[in-house]
Amino acid sequence: MNNSLIIFDTDCLSCFLMIDEMFILKQLYDKIIIPQQVYDEFDKRNTQHLKRKLDQLMKEHFIEKEDFELETPEYLNYKNLHEEKFEYTNEVTGKKKIFVIGKGEAAAIILAQKYNATIASNNTRDVIQLVKRYNLNWMRTGDILHDAINNNLLTIDEASVLWTKMLKKGRYLNPKNFKDYKSTKEYFNQ
Repeated sequence: MNNSLIIFDTDCLSCFLMIDEMFILKQLYDKIIIPQQVYDEFDKRNTQHLKRKLDQLMKEHFIEKEDFELETPEYLNYKNLHEEKFEYTNEVTGKKKIFVIGKGEAAAIILAQKYNATIASNNTRDVIQLVKRYNLNWMRTGDILHDAINNNLLTIDEASVLWTKMLKKGRYLNPKNFKDYKSTKEYFNQ
């Protein structure tokens, strides 16, 4: 079991919630933390089934929810980060886009910075610039599956099946094949 603190964003956590495979996270981590903003993202009409699973995991004290107190440095940093404009250049088309990161991503980044924790997020475009800016540890769903393989919780074939299930549930994972994830990970770590 990994005792380091993990702050989850909505997209990464939902990968495991959607396919009912939270046992992987429970075997790898003592507990995980989600910002209030991430919890709020699950509190929508079309995700109530995921929120019920999340509430159960909170009752089991596996997931803890944390919010910012108003006017604290963390709250002000979160607010500024969520309002900041970022530029992204599409490598294929060369087109530049300006975007603002979501509330969940911003809150997870600020909490990861506050606790010197790892952020778990699949939002590469949104998060990679900030991971580098704040020198944060970062992992994605593929990293978690690799950890599960390294801890003998899954085989690579079982991880590949889970990856495919996540894709079928509408999760955006890149690449489309889990076995190709390692080369993608090395690309993002440059």
